This record gives sequence, structure tokens and C-alpha cells, in this order.
Amino acid sequence: MPLIFSLLWVLVLLCGVGAIRWRSNLELERQVRMRHFEAALVCALGLIMTAILALLIFQDEQRER
Repeated sequence: MPLIFSLLWVLVLLCGVGAIRWRSNLELERQVRMRHFEAALVCALGLIMTAILALLIFQDEQRER
């Protein structure tokens, strides 16, 4: 299961880098509309990290029972 989350992490990062590069090639007016993209990317990565940590803690608690 951690491998799946790691692959998801890498996928989101690669998509984010690609989207940021794509945005930088746009006209200035369209770039301004997408100025909060980095914040959305950080939010997505934070949610993935939270899900991974919650799953790992849950699995650890299940083993202790």
C-alpha cells in the first residue's frame, strides 16, 4: 500500500511541474488567472501526506491488537 501512495505522490508532483511549466508559457493575462495553482498543488500534496500517515498509523494500531 505505501508503494501506491508513493506513486500517487510522484504523479501529483510530475503533473504539478508540467502544469507550472505550461502556465509559464501562457499569455500574462491567463497566467494571472492561474496564480493560485501552487497553493492548490501544495494542498493536494498535504492531503496525500496526511492520508499516508493516517494509513500507516492505522495499520500500526491494528498490528498491536
